[in-house]
Amino acid sequence: MSVTVHVMKTAIYEVENKLLLQSTLPTISTEQHWECVRKQVEALHPSCNVVVSSETLSKIQEVLPILVYVAGYAVYATLKRLNCAKCKDVLTVDKTITVSAAHEHYDLVKQLDRGGLVYPSMFALNAVAHCYVVVEQLATQPELLLMREQHQVVTELTLHLLANEEPSDFDTCENGHTSESVLKHILRCSTNILLKNVCGKLNDKLLDAVDKAKKKRKATTLQNK
Repeated sequence: MSVTVHVMKTAIYEVENKLLLQSTLPTISTEQHWECVRKQVEALHPSCNVVVSSETLSKIQEVLPILVYVAGYAVYATLKRLNCAKCKDVLTVDKTITVSAAHEHYDLVKQLDRGGLVYPSMFALNAVAHCYVVVEQLATQPELLLMREQHQVVTELTLHLLANEEPSDFDTCENGHTSESVLKHILRCSTNILLKNVCGKLNDKLLDAVDKAKKKRKATTLQNK
């Protein structure tokens, strides 16, 4: 759990650094930017073979409590931006919820809550769970690692997969927030956290491999003396 919190803080600091550097970077219109992302997503579809099924989701039960925490933070960030009471009703559940067998995935967030945590609804949790599966599956494919727009590609691909599911109960609220626009906010935040986590695991594997190779060379050198 502490790893997730650390990753979250790192992600926030990274965003702040990007904002400070923004004025020195070459500009590109929003339309051009998302057209570039769309082409990257379309290029991924034939080869990436990302599948999010009920069977796939059932295999992530052990990390579901952590995904609830991540989804809660993503919902918190989304509601802070949208400031919409109607969206809040759809994206959150009552904090007094009883942790029964049907809601045991809320157990961790209830243990950590000191009054400020958000309890995400199944609509939000389903989106983050899909995002987690997409990130985990794409992380094994070199195409993602070579892309400059990794966060946006994961977000758009997850949105595409969610769009193919049965329609949710979420409809455009009185303030004009559509299901897609709300999902984009949630996924942008959660994707950042989940990608950071995957990159951290890949770096750990790389460092472990380097360390083992170093120890092997040292042992060989000692044997040859």
